[in-house]
Amino acid sequence: MTEKLYYKDVYMKNFTAEVISCEKQDKNYAVVLDRTAFYPTGGGQPYDTGYIYYGDKKIEVIDVNEKDGIIYHTTNEPIPTGENISAEIDWERRFDHMQQHAGEHLMAGCIYNLFGGVTRGLHLGKDISTIDVLMPDGRMRLNDDEIYNLETLLNDRIQTDAPIRCFFPSNEEIKTLPLRKPPTVDEGIRVVAAGDFEMVPCAGTHPTTTGQVGLVKVLSTTPSKGFMRVSFVAGKRAVKYFMDLYISSSEAAVKLSCGHEALPKAVDKLQQDIKNLKEELVSYQKKEVNFIADKLLNSAEILPHGRLIAEKLPDEFTSLKQLAILLAENDDVVALLQCGNNIAFSRGKDIDISMPDIIKKCGGRGGGSPDFAQGVAIDHGCINNARNVARELLG
Repeated sequence: MTEKLYYKDVYMKNFTAEVISCEKQDKNYAVVLDRTAFYPTGGGQPYDTGYIYYGDKKIEVIDVNEKDGIIYHTTNEPIPTGENISAEIDWERRFDHMQQHAGEHLMAGCIYNLFGGVTRGLHLGKDISTIDVLMPDGRMRLNDDEIYNLETLLNDRIQTDAPIRCFFPSNEEIKTLPLRKPPTVDEGIRVVAAGDFEMVPCAGTHPTTTGQVGLVKVLSTTPSKGFMRVSFVAGKRAVKYFMDLYISSSEAAVKLSCGHEALPKAVDKLQQDIKNLKEELVSYQKKEVNFIADKLLNSAEILPHGRLIAEKLPDEFTSLKQLAILLAENDDVVALLQCGNNIAFSRGKDIDISMPDIIKKCGGRGGGSPDFAQGVAIDHGCINNARNVARELLG
């Protein structure tokens, strides 16, 4: 059994130990110490990282796991058995995990108190952490007011700076404790209690007071495999989230010439302005299409079996399809249009010519129905080729 120093002093950053064993493990090595402050992966909390020192060597600990009470430190170099070593954990990583994990406990307790939701899973991610909650009414989301109430209660409890106590109760004592959820093991049960408002079995590392969690921010509630998934950040992550949010908000406020508090109204106005401009643009485009259609119809080539329009339009023209369809409302018209490399061919109902066939014959690529086809011009003389093909068919 490995002595777990992180249970004796969760703030221990450096320690000494003896190497009990070192075995090859794929490309790495599994090092067992007689005691350790490195926390192994477990209960949704990731492992600690850091370094082991012996002689003049500094060896990185890249993973930590526990099996049958023995903690294995994964390194990329071997360490001799019997060697006395010193070690240090990556404290920034560890304390971040402590803040996220304690923040999760407090949030899960508030969700239980407010909504009766029971936490079924925890994942402390690199950037964002999540819990999966089974809600009594089966729903998968909280509304804005519920999230506000949750965050208010949660952060009020954090601000009380209540003590967080971790202990191993006896089998008799465990039966008397007001646990939020029952233990998942039968022996060696460790309990984490925060003030008089939260108590749950847990093997993870936690700060000694709620105040050290600092802040918790709920980012979202979403459906996930039958549960409500709550995404959140705590501690320094939450502070960074609000710092980044303030920077983004400031940039937006400057661009919209308003204060932070006026951003929603400024965005509403901007969206309305955009909507109005789009409506004006659509109206203009309709007028433009009608104007060009009249002009093309007036100059159409009159052939024995119909009128032919073959026109290459300016590259900036954006209503090629609409124009082709409008021209085809004239029963005796074949309209062959090109804009840049785009082509759109259409026919009136009295014309018995397949538009996709003309595309194939004129050096284009595309397809569609007999009445309308579109694609791209491969041959530089595509529109002229199409005109010649149509002339023969309408002649």
